[in-house]
Amino acid sequence: MKSLVEIVNNLSSFWSSKGLYQLFSYDIEKGASTCNPEVIHQIISTRLDFFVLDKCRRAKDALLSSSNDRCYTHHQFEVILNTKNRSNLLDLYEESLVYLGIELEKSLLEYLKNDWEHATLQAYGKGWEVTLNGLEITQVTYFRQIAGKNVDNVIEFAYGIERIAMVLNNTLDIKQLTWDKNLSYSSLNLGRESEMENLNQSLIDSKTREKFIDALYSEIDILKNKIGILISTGRTYMALESLNRISENINQLDLVNALDETRKKKIILEIKSLVDSLSKKL
Repeated sequence: MKSLVEIVNNLSSFWSSKGLYQLFSYDIEKGASTCNPEVIHQIISTRLDFFVLDKCRRAKDALLSSSNDRCYTHHQFEVILNTKNRSNLLDLYEESLVYLGIELEKSLLEYLKNDWEHATLQAYGKGWEVTLNGLEITQVTYFRQIAGKNVDNVIEFAYGIERIAMVLNNTLDIKQLTWDKNLSYSSLNLGRESEMENLNQSLIDSKTREKFIDALYSEIDILKNKIGILISTGRTYMALESLNRISENINQLDLVNALDETRKKKIILEIKSLVDSLSKKL
């Protein structure tokens, strides 16, 4: 069985051979590697060609016991390229899949239109969801805006490591995967997954639930004030970290069915104003 560590090492080897730099993970609450503050800064400023492995969190995907291909914490291998420097980018991407051992001539590889947007970070792009034999394995995005700044000539390949491992090992169940050598994916990750998946059940007591929801909304208010202070003092990395934490709180409110849409719209509008100020500092 091909482990997740082997897949990450192979992708690292492939993209390193193409001249890309390697960055290290920025482990904060984030739904996608694109939200990594280091990634955002590099896209906006130096325009390096680079790759990074990130741990990502999506509260509404905490469904591992009932859905074998969705989990709260997953891993993305993010590749960022300046399109001015290279041609035939999709051919390069497909070459990376072959390097992993995927036999494209025997597989159904499809590019399905799927534009990307992140309201909290004021970011969006045009692109595709890439599926292999019906399973999504990568998001390809040409960025148009990130953190309120207009962007061009930058493409992202966001590989879903768990999904690619499922394809390579011919399984539809993440729990059957190997993390590294004889270490199973389940033994390392199921405890955390169960904790998030059972959040709703643990909040069945109305008073506990109310306290939890109030705590999430209170933290959002605190983080908004903190972001304003950080922006005013030029702390852009820290401001982006706090923006990601707001997104995670919103996702957890959604998970426990406590997301007030009117209040959410108000929060997003307030954050948009903050991101507009942040973009001037980037």
